[in-house]
Amino acid sequence: PWAAPERESRAQAFLAALERLAEHAAARGDLADAVRHLRRAEAADPLRASTVRRLMAALADTGDPAAAIETYRRFRLRLHDELSATPDDETARLFQTILTRARQSAAPT
Repeated sequence: PWAAPERESRAQAFLAALERLAEHAAARGDLADAVRHLRRAEAADPLRASTVRRLMAALADTGDPAAAIETYRRFRLRLHDELSATPDDETARLFQTILTRARQSAAPT
């Protein structure tokens, strides 16, 4: 039992480090590397909203809004199934923004 808080602290530090690595990769224009770090963070903690938001944004920025939308849908289902919860407002707004932009770009001109 004494190791649990230390384990949790290290897990959170690991996730934060992956998010920072993703930010640095995106800042230097390497979105594929950013997505790779964020997918690793998502695998470690699939219920971490900040990771999901960053992953959705990175996927949308790579030109793959369908993957961003699917990421949100998986997250929403996990929250519902595991916690009987819904995504926070910030995550839902990002989803709506990505969805709206995807529909606009797909609409005939």
